[in-house]
Amino acid sequence: MKTSPSLNTHLSIGRLREQYAAAYLEQCGYRLVAANFTLPVGRNRRDAVINAELDLIAYDGSTLCFIEVKARRSDWFA
Repeated sequence: MKTSPSLNTHLSIGRLREQYAAAYLEQCGYRLVAANFTLPVGRNRRDAVINAELDLIAYDGSTLCFIEVKARRSDWFA
């Protein structure tokens, strides 16, 4: 499947933001366990496997954290 240039740019920006988030979390003392972790969560009506992805998994002390990274063009929503 081919992707459009704008989609490639969007995905590249997303990966970069995830790297920034991982670096920030490490600076804050989190211990990173995994990035872009994919796992099967079920099947659709055509019996195809449905996967989910966790952007980052990290420990904050003894607490296991699942982190979703979102990149926004503006800070209006946040």
